[in-house]
Amino acid sequence: MKSILVNNLAFSSRLDTDLSPSPSTLRVNTPPLGLLTLATILTTKGHDVTIVDFGDLARAGAIPTGADFYPEAARHIVEAQPDWVGFSSRCDSYHCMLRIAKEVKSLSPHTPTVFGGPQATVTDMESLTLFPFVDFITCNEAEETLPELLEALGGTGDFASILGLTWRKGDKVERNAKRPLIRDLNAYPISNYDFYTRDFEGRWPIEVGRGCPFGCTFCSTNVYFDRSYRLKSGPRLVEEIRYLMDNFGAREFHFVHDMFTVDKKRVLQICKDLVEARLDVAWDCSARLDCINDEVLTAMRQAGCDAIYMGIETGSQSIQKIVKKNLKLDILEPKIRTLNEMGYGVTTSFIAGFEDETLDDVSDTLDSIVKCVLLDVSLVQLHLCAPLRGAASYTMNKGSFEYDGYLSDQVDPIFFSEEDQDLIKSSEEVFSAFYYVRPKHVPREFYHGLDFFGYASLNFRHTLYYILKTSPLTPLDLFTGLKDWLAKSKGISLTVSGSFGMTEFYPLCAEYIRHLIESDVLTYPYLRDILEFNVALTYFRRTAGSQPDNAGEGIVLELPESAVPTLGPNVVVQSYNSDISRLIQILNEGLEPEISPTISQRTHIVLRSRISGVEIIKISAFFKAILSLCDGSRNLRDIRAVLRNRLAKNWEDEKAEELISKAVAQLAQGGIISVQSVSPGGVIPDRESRSSAMRAGD
Repeated sequence: MKSILVNNLAFSSRLDTDLSPSPSTLRVNTPPLGLLTLATILTTKGHDVTIVDFGDLARAGAIPTGADFYPEAARHIVEAQPDWVGFSSRCDSYHCMLRIAKEVKSLSPHTPTVFGGPQATVTDMESLTLFPFVDFITCNEAEETLPELLEALGGTGDFASILGLTWRKGDKVERNAKRPLIRDLNAYPISNYDFYTRDFEGRWPIEVGRGCPFGCTFCSTNVYFDRSYRLKSGPRLVEEIRYLMDNFGAREFHFVHDMFTVDKKRVLQICKDLVEARLDVAWDCSARLDCINDEVLTAMRQAGCDAIYMGIETGSQSIQKIVKKNLKLDILEPKIRTLNEMGYGVTTSFIAGFEDETLDDVSDTLDSIVKCVLLDVSLVQLHLCAPLRGAASYTMNKGSFEYDGYLSDQVDPIFFSEEDQDLIKSSEEVFSAFYYVRPKHVPREFYHGLDFFGYASLNFRHTLYYILKTSPLTPLDLFTGLKDWLAKSKGISLTVSGSFGMTEFYPLCAEYIRHLIESDVLTYPYLRDILEFNVALTYFRRTAGSQPDNAGEGIVLELPESAVPTLGPNVVVQSYNSDISRLIQILNEGLEPEISPTISQRTHIVLRSRISGVEIIKISAFFKAILSLCDGSRNLRDIRAVLRNRLAKNWEDEKAEELISKAVAQLAQGGIISVQSVSPGGVIPDRESRSSAMRAGD
């Protein structure tokens, strides 16, 4: 049978993009492991399979992203004349998949539509009841269910005997008996990643197992996999890694498992197998704070693991117990220190907005977030709690959900029309992830913008540390003060998702802190320079790419007169009224800077983005003067002419010109500037100065 499998849409949240509806609001998907597995299995059974990703097609301009997106997506499917169409489902984009399916049915009424995946599984009865254009739902794991369904569609017509299938029998929705979970994940063939038809840049995902045995009340994953913890074998994972290395040149991997490190013995064996295979690869995984000890961490590090994601969820010990996460928070700081010492990158994730949460609990969570930030974790996430279908919290609060348009960043697409919202409002049972349960003790409106603040804290790490060290303000004080200032001074309310983005939020955070400084609320020396450094670094990280650590470097013995120097890729120049590089070093060591003449001196630095991180290079005023002229509008002769007059008081013209030429060559050799040669009489290209983009402190 000719089969089309439609991948989920992945949205760029307002936390990491601008607000204009465009193809950029559809984030690049990683290879879809579930669909790759099913496509591989179906192909072995003789089916012709194509995986379609409408995010890719929209970014390529093949379909529009405006009002015509859904009908054009459906037309793309129907023109291929499939025998059936399968749709993935996830809580954030389920409404989109349903709208595409509806358009497919309107164009081709006899083409069967099949849904699978987490969201369709947990809403199977309601989805088939409410949406007549959905014909079948394969619940939970579909490796056996889907081939049997296609066999029935191809001739037998026996849907009643297919385990794990929900289907429509006339006017009645039928849910067949549940299919047992797959016990041996090694039994299926390695997924054929050739179905993923575009180049991929990032860590290649490998499914290493399934199922989380814990019972957190807010989580729906444990229901989807029946809390059944399973891992593939070490030899199987080695085989999958080698396949991706040999066929796609992959060297870095993301181990996909909700809770990889639960079974210590099996994890240690997998690490042993990876080490013995001598793969020389890097990988990351998810883990619980209390399911990683020194032995496991050492073995994982030796096997190539360099990053760990941990869901902390709440900084309140009482809420930990209520939501059944049950972490002991006193181990958070020492565990992160251990991970840092062992060379791991760490991501910690938190949730706010639990029903029983008090303001003190929120304050504890913000304190924990800032603690993680000050421990220099790679990323801190803060999500707003939503009643996910299938989670215990959904069942406990069913009937009391509310919708206010402010969505958790987990389900916050900017690609979100009025028609989409109308569909979501039509069924809180199907689309509960877009709703909330009103907290008992904290006004819902308080949480508007809290997710922004959580993410922003990482970008103002040094500023936060200095403020918290030198003032009585708490993270909660800073958040509530920021919201109040935004409302009174800027007329900005953070009450509706999609009306405001993180791109706008970062500079407003900086402006608020400047306001505190200028109002003498914060009167501490060096704070403004530290703030402006964080602002520059935030801007730089969000706008610059990263280069290999030796990019742009080379031997440059002599430059021609016509050479046109410009700042190199991923380079900006900054000036400060203090020794900012020393200040940052002191703050990184967890110390409070003391006022001293050596620190209170004007300095100039170069920020350069490398794969290994952002490099800070201290430069002299002489080099700063040269770099300020390397804007692509002057050749070497022009630069010497401008600077010669400045240096004439101290050096003879000939010596000054020699010094300038050597300095420019040195900057080129170090990769700080790049050089374009222009033939005599040629026109210098009109290039915008990158150094003028950020002049904080100048």
